[in-house]
Amino acid sequence: VRFTQQLVLFAPQAVSVHSHVQTLLSTLSSRQPILRHLAVSTLRHLIEKDPDSVIEERIEGNLFHMLDEETDSEYVKSYTLCLAYFSSFYAFYLENEYLPCF
Repeated sequence: VRFTQQLVLFAPQAVSVHSHVQTLLSTLSSRQPILRHLAVSTLRHLIEKDPDSVIEERIEGNLFHMLDEETDSEYVKSYTLCLAYFSSFYAFYLENEYLPCF
């Protein structure tokens, strides 16, 4: 996860967003809380860098599921922050996607 995080932050073009997202989503169900935290933090960074590509991955269901499962309040904050970023970019994405139709 740390390697993926470094790639997302410093060499985002090195690996496709799809590959990053798949790696991070599989880590969200880890038994290790720190790995889950790193995965959601990295997803947030990825959303900041390339929101359109992440939105196309349709990860919101996974994030809500993990938010429901998480028991640690600090990690719940991380999921909530990630979902907030996702939601704000998603609203902008939808506006740009459908507004030109009118």
